[in-house]
Amino acid sequence: MEESRRVGIAAVYYVAMELAKRDVATYVTGDHAHATDLLAYTDQGKIISVQVKSRRWDGTKDFPYTVAAWTKDKLPATYDEGTERITRAIAPSNSKVYVFVLFDNNLDILKVWSVPSNVVLEQVVENRDEWIGGPYKSQTKLRPRKDGKGPVLDAGPQQFYPEYEKEGFDAVIKALGSKIPAK
Repeated sequence: MEESRRVGIAAVYYVAMELAKRDVATYVTGDHAHATDLLAYTDQGKIISVQVKSRRWDGTKDFPYTVAAWTKDKLPATYDEGTERITRAIAPSNSKVYVFVLFDNNLDILKVWSVPSNVVLEQVVENRDEWIGGPYKSQTKLRPRKDGKGPVLDAGPQQFYPEYEKEGFDAVIKALGSKIPAK
């Protein structure tokens, strides 16, 4: 099994286990649902979708999580098209939460963050705007970067840095409208 897939599967089942400890039932969707790894629900009948993102950290660099991506051969033709692609990939909703899991090299949990999907979208678009220098009318491959270190392409990973968010499962519990303890 590919390493990144193994880490992703471990993260999904870790999140399912932690939610079960909080009396939240889950259904793992596998590869059958777009942008949803788990359905989480309570006895009160509230259901939310959970997208789990994971990565390993070797302690040397702080890498963000990729939440949407496209390749250089499939660049968006306009800024709006790029924004639409990001929005479709993140699929923001009041009933959707992202959970970011950080493992060490032994797949031991270092940190977990839960973030409402609309916050993920806002931060990803903000990061993208900062990277490409703001909105553009049409794709220009040789547009200079703000820092002068070469061209900017509206391509590659659209990333999220959860370090700015509170750790834990609070956003999941809040989205479920439950009185279940977050820790």
